[in-house]
Order: sequence, then structure tokens, then C-alpha cells
Amino acid sequence: IWNNIDPNIVKKTLRNSKNIKSNVLKNEFYNFLFNLKFDLNEKNNRNILYHIVEYFYKTGNLSKSYSLIENKNFEDDENLSFYNTLELNYLLSTFQLEQACNFKDQLSNENFTNSYLREKVEIFCLVLNNDLSEARLLNSIMQETETKLDNNFQNLFSYLTDEESSSSDDINWFDKKINPEFIFLYSAMARIAELPLPPEFLKVDPLNMAIPIILNQSTPIDLRIKAANESFISGSLTIDSLAALYQSVDFTSNQLKNVKKTVNELSGNIDLLMAYYFRIINIQIFPSERLEALDNFWNFAKKHDLEEIAYPLTYKIIDSIEISSDYISYSLQISKSYIFNNEFEKALKWIDFYESVNGIDSKSIF
Repeated sequence: IWNNIDPNIVKKTLRNSKNIKSNVLKNEFYNFLFNLKFDLNEKNNRNILYHIVEYFYKTGNLSKSYSLIENKNFEDDENLSFYNTLELNYLLSTFQLEQACNFKDQLSNENFTNSYLREKVEIFCLVLNNDLSEARLLNSIMQETETKLDNNFQNLFSYLTDEESSSSDDINWFDKKINPEFIFLYSAMARIAELPLPPEFLKVDPLNMAIPIILNQSTPIDLRIKAANESFISGSLTIDSLAALYQSVDFTSNQLKNVKKTVNELSGNIDLLMAYYFRIINIQIFPSERLEALDNFWNFAKKHDLEEIAYPLTYKIIDSIEISSDYISYSLQISKSYIFNNEFEKALKWIDFYESVNGIDSKSIF
């Protein structure tokens, strides 16, 4: 059937599919596209595959794009430079730097959509191998030929070669004018230089850049949490990894003791407050206090449309709570949490418990 389909129709369909709001439909559509099999000897099929790979890349699924081209032979493909650029960016984003350098060595500048990408990666790899003299020479030559100076690359290069001293909170390297074609290279360089990534990276490519931001420990923790939240919602991060990041936030003992004061101090920083409320839950000793902290966390998450993060984060906590008359006031909130986690039988037990005490009302019906 694919031999009879115009690739332009496929391209139009993929463009329209970006408007799908239902996560269920979106996942089904993704799975359908991802599992298609093509005879790549046919030019028509190669064009269709290109549109699908590009679609996943542009919708923040760099790993899926890479999986589609991995282990395929594109030697004579019309879109070879695009695939090479994608593979190199994937290796940089996942911090597989040795593999990125080896892959770069196998190809020439003509094999990339942007020839300067290979040159800059080559300079970066020379720095990694401590060949600083050669790196400076190649960088100097590139500066003479590049039509528009890439200040972000040059600033990062200066930090990496010790021409400028850096600190973990130094954001001065960022030039504000970001070239999306180099963001994966920038992220890898910044991580090696122990420099933070700015919020603009998440704005340019919120899904593909989420993991590099999370892995960069010099980046402000609230930005890392924001990136982790978006990554979890998109299905790229597990709930255990998200919980571990939330738990890693370094709140002082005074902050943990004075909840109202700390909430006021962090007012406006939603991402950091999510981590703070979650930490408060986990330091409670008595079940009643833990339930109160849970309720505060869920209410805060609901207010900021983050329930699909809050309920999975707290699943293990609520699953350890036994049904008791002491917890009747929290029973419907607990049932709602179970519903969000697709544990409908457990949710029903708490609803039945509530109705056995309070009778059927609008809350239990809801």
C-alpha cells in the first residue's frame, strides 16, 4: 500500500497529527508509525520514512527518531546528511561522547546538514583528548571561514580550554541568541565545563532538551525539575527517576521545619515548591501527618495543573495506608489518586468505605 501513497500526503497527515490532544490517540498513532516496515529499495518508501523520522524529531522524540534509523544502511539515501546529523545529535544529547567522536571521524563535512556541526564537534573532541593546541588551531581557522560568529560555542570553548575561569552558577557563557542546530553540542560542552544550561534551551526544544538539562548538575535545580516534569509527562522519564530528582533537592532543616515561611519564600517557583511539598510528605513519621502533607501536595498540584505528576509520585505512599476510620476525610482524595494510577479496584474500596460512613453524596458520585 505504501508504494501507492504520495509522500506529500504523508507529510501533510503528519503535520496535522501534531494537533492531536488525546494522549491515548497520540500513543496509538506513535506506535503505528514506529512499527511500520518499509522496503527501502523503493524511493517512495525512503521518502515516507524520512517524513516519519523528521516528524518524531520535531515532536520531541529524538530517541524514537534514532531508533528508526539505527542499524539501517542509508549510504546512497537522498536524506543521508539529515540522518547523520540526527545520529550525532542523539549521541551528544545522551552524553555518549566517545561514540559521537568516533562517528564524526567516519564522515566528512558534506555528510551533515550543517558542515560546521562536524567541525565544532571535532574541536570539542580534541579538547576532550587534551589536544588543546590543535583544537585552538582548528577553531581559529573556523572563525575565519564562519560567516557569523557563534558566540555560544566560542564562550564554551574558552571555558573548556581554561581561557576563562568558571563557577557552577556561571551563566555568562550564554549569548542569548541560540542556534537550535547546535543545542545538543552546547549541552554536552556545558556539562563537561560544569556550566549551567539556561532556561532558553528548554524553550527552544522542551522535549529533546529535557534529558540533557536533567543530567547537567550545574543547572539550577528548579529548571532541572521543570525539565523532568515535562520529560515524565512525555513518557521519556520514569516515575522513580523523577522521584529521585525531587528527593535530591537540598532543603535546609530550617526550611523543612518552617513550612509556611518556606512556602512564602518560594512563592512563584512552582517547580521547586512541588519538590518541597513532596519532601515534606516523606519526612512525616505519623500516618495522619503524612496524609495531611499529601493533601497539601495534591491540592497544590491541582491548582497548577500538575496532578498527572503528583498522583504517580505519591502512589507508593498511599499504597502503604490501610483503610481506617481515622482517615475518612482523606478517603476520596486517596481514591482519586488510585484512579489516576489506574488502580480502580483499590479506588473503589476507598469510595465504598467513604459511602458506608457518610452515605452517597455528590463527592462520592464524582
